[in-house]
Formats: sequence, C-alpha cells, structure tokens
Amino acid sequence: MCRMNIYPSTRSDSVDELITLRARLAQQEEQLKAVYRIGQSLYSKVDLRELVQEALTVSLETVRATAGTIFLYDPRKDRLVFEYVIGEKAPLLIGKSIGANEGIAGEVFQSSQPTITADVSLNRHHTTRIDEATAFTTRNIATVPIKSLDRPPIGVLQALNKAPLPGPSESGFDTNDLEILGLVAALTATLIENARLHEEARLAVVAHRLGDISHDVKNMLTPITGGAHTLHALLTSFYQEVEEIARSEAASEADRLLRIQESVRSLQEFTPEMVDMILDMSVNITDRMREIADCVKGIVTEPQFEKRNVNEIVARALQPLQVVAQRGGVALIAEYGDPPPILIDPRFLYNAIYNLVNNAIPETPAGGKITVATSDAPEEASIRIDVSDTGRGIPPEILCTLFTDQTRSTKATGTGLGTQIVKRAVDVHQGRITVESRAGEGTTFRIRLPRRG
Repeated sequence: MCRMNIYPSTRSDSVDELITLRARLAQQEEQLKAVYRIGQSLYSKVDLRELVQEALTVSLETVRATAGTIFLYDPRKDRLVFEYVIGEKAPLLIGKSIGANEGIAGEVFQSSQPTITADVSLNRHHTTRIDEATAFTTRNIATVPIKSLDRPPIGVLQALNKAPLPGPSESGFDTNDLEILGLVAALTATLIENARLHEEARLAVVAHRLGDISHDVKNMLTPITGGAHTLHALLTSFYQEVEEIARSEAASEADRLLRIQESVRSLQEFTPEMVDMILDMSVNITDRMREIADCVKGIVTEPQFEKRNVNEIVARALQPLQVVAQRGGVALIAEYGDPPPILIDPRFLYNAIYNLVNNAIPETPAGGKITVATSDAPEEASIRIDVSDTGRGIPPEILCTLFTDQTRSTKATGTGLGTQIVKRAVDVHQGRITVESRAGEGTTFRIRLPRRG
C-alpha cells in the first residue's frame, strides 16, 4: 500500500509563505521608515525647497535609486521643468525642461498613471536626448505623477537606475517601489500646493495693501494740488496789485508802501500754513513710498499700537484738508471733547479720518459744513468719533454695500476703496462703525473705539 506524505510539501509551502510574508513586512518597514524620515523633516525644516529635496532624497534611498528628478509643470510654457534633481548630473539638469508630452515623464504626466520601465531601450516613449546631453546612461525608471487626490498632476517624480543587491537578486523597480514613490509624490504635491496657496494669499494681501497705499497717496496729493492753485491765485493777484500800485501816480510813496504791505500780509498769513501742510504731506507720502517698497519685497506692515489721544490724530488729518474744503466753499469744523488716551495705530486711524472727510468734501455743496466731533463714552467703554456733513447724502443702493467688497463710489471715477480702508482701520482697533444718511440732508459716520490702554 502506497501512502502519500503531504507534510514535507505543506511544510515547504509554509516556509515559502513565511519568507514572502517577511519580505513583505520588510518592505512595509521600509515604507514606514521613509514616512517617518519625511515626517521628521516636516518638523525640522520650514523652507519648501529643503523639504521637497529631503523628500526626494529619502524616497530615492528607500527604493535604492542612484538618481532621481522631480519635474514641476510650467503652464505658461507647457513644459516639465527639472526643479529638483539628485545624482551626479544634477548641476547640468536643474532648471532645464522637456515638453509636457515628451519622454516617459510626459507620458505619465498626461495619463496620471504610475509606471515601471524595466528597460528604457524597449520603451518607445523614452527619449535619449537628455542622456546624450549629459553623458548619462539610463537603464530603468520608476515614474509617478505628483498629484493630490482627485486633482490633475502638477509634476512628475522619477527614480532612475535601481542599485542591485549583492547576489543574484532582481535589480529592477517593483510595485512596492511605486507605492513608496507614490506616497512621496502625494506628500510633495500637498507641500507645493500649500506653499502656492500661501504665496497667492500673501500676494493678495500685498496687492490689497498696495491698493490702499496708492489710494492714500492720491488723496494726500489733493490738498497739495488745491493749495498750489490757491497760492497761484494769491500770487497772481499780488503781482497785479503791485503793478497797479507802481503805475499809480496819485499815491504818495508812503501810500504805495502801505498798500504793498497789506497785499503781502495775505500771502504771509497763507504761505506758512501752506508750507507746513506740504511738508507734512511730503512726510506722509514718503512713508507710503517706503511701504510700497516693503510690499514689493513681500513685507506688509503690521499695526503698531501706542497710547495716544484721538484729538491729536483728528487735528493732523484735518489740517491739510482745510485747504481743499475752503476751495470748495465748505466749512470744516472740529469739535473736540475730552477723551482719554487709548491704544491706537496712528497711521490707520489717520487714514480713516482723512478718507471720510476727503470723501465728504466733494459731496457737500458750497455753503455746507463738515463736522468732526470726538467725545468720551465711558458708559460704552469706548471713544466716539463722529464725522457729519450737510451734503447730498448717500443713495440707498450704495449705502447698503458700504464696508463690503461690493462697495461702489458715488463719484464717476471712484473705486469705493476709501470706505474699505476706513472699515479695515476700524477693524484693526476692534472697533465699530455705523452710518446714517438722508438724501439732501447729509451723512454721519459714527466710529466707536474701545477704551484700551
């Protein structure tokens, strides 16, 4: 009777399964090590280039590749750029590019499908142009798209020429290598996209600030221009009067001198005020120019709070606007209460008051008035600043959009940016602003600042 002995075969199968399991566990351990190293880099590095370079280094070491590249897509040129390169030919490749459809990298970028190329000489998509230009020999490649979940690729990661292990083992890339590279590619996509979003947000803040600054500069030029016109009119009148006095034969020398002194007196009264205003505005404009230079460098000035009295800021804002108001036949009145000093950013508050009054002047007919009143409101734990005019009023359709991104100007060439600047200035102080307006009667803006400090 013949008996079959199944135990040796079962034992052999179990051994094979155990070997396979151990190999798989070893691969997973390598993946975990790679993830751990990349995770450590996230905490130890803040520069995006260092992070991505480290991620590429770790992934190439884990899959035992001798060289590798992260291509990033440039949509303006429709090309894949050698952005990060590791290997002996790296200096020759960084910054170079290939077509977005070129080579195996282009194929993977277009298809979003990872691929292993065991022998590049047998792959019709492989281009030898880069190898020939750098005197490099590519044997095998693992290529994965750099993409976040459900989003188009932003580039491609390639690992080249896997180093063989000692002994007669398989030296090509495998699916486990693709998993590791895919993991690194997904992480790289997240890092780069987050950095791009951060940069877009930073540029949006810079652009917003540049808009505010340019609006401020334009407004600051208004009193200078108005003052120059007034000074020109005074000088023209003075010259005409002097000529008339000089031609007068009936008047004595003493009378002529007296009339000239009277003519000079009006210039003497106006000129110092005008010069002080121009100098003050010049300083303010110079400060804004520095802010523009900082914005171009990516530096956005943060609020700088100091303990000040709001009356001082209001007086500074109204002084240059007196010239503009007078030319329009509008009375500009300050009614100062006795508010205590509080923590404010002088620049932001100055801009708020200046914009409100500057906007009110052209909307107030000749003979009207604009009043800026300050007061203490201890029962509200706040300081009050009210800007009232006897102007035309704000149309209801514009009134409801004030202090929003949809705000519009009542002026044909206006942008509505002034009221947005006012709102941001009040928000910086954690204050409140409200507005009341009646057609043909006027408008009142009420600012409430917390009594901090």
